[in-house]
Amino acid sequence: MGRQKLRSGETAFGTLPGSIRKIGIVGGLAVERELVEALGLRLSLDMVSASISSGENVSTDDIGFEKTTDSSAHGIGLAIRPSLALHFYF
Repeated sequence: MGRQKLRSGETAFGTLPGSIRKIGIVGGLAVERELVEALGLRLSLDMVSASISSGENVSTDDIGFEKTTDSSAHGIGLAIRPSLALHFYF
């Protein structure tokens, strides 16, 4: 069963046809200390993040023809995101 084409003036509900690709990376520091045997405390700090994404959207124009729109984005962020975690090792 294939996908039906939209007619002029129709609206699609749900996920629109197309695709999205995204990749990212995060960098930071982490320090871990053993409290007792098999139990540790970790303090981590994310500081830098970067991402690249691209997408393709398929839509229908006023005449009823499908058209494809490509888009891309990239970003670099500086943020301090601390976290504290208790780790149990077995």
